[in-house]
Amino acid sequence: MRRTKALTMYLIVPCLLYAAAFVIVITQFSAVVETSTLRQSHTIFAAIIAVVLLVKRDELSAER
Repeated sequence: MRRTKALTMYLIVPCLLYAAAFVIVITQFSAVVETSTLRQSHTIFAAIIAVVLLVKRDELSAER
């Protein structure tokens, strides 16, 4: 897999989807969602991205 496609598929798209969901939650459900829940979701997302980086590091660092 090409590096740009791997970056897009494994990092850019998930980050954009998470950001969109985060903005929707903040704007639409700010009264319902607590700060600790948002912190937990950030931590879980960061852990998932870290696992993806570890598992897919060969594809993400490919020269082609």
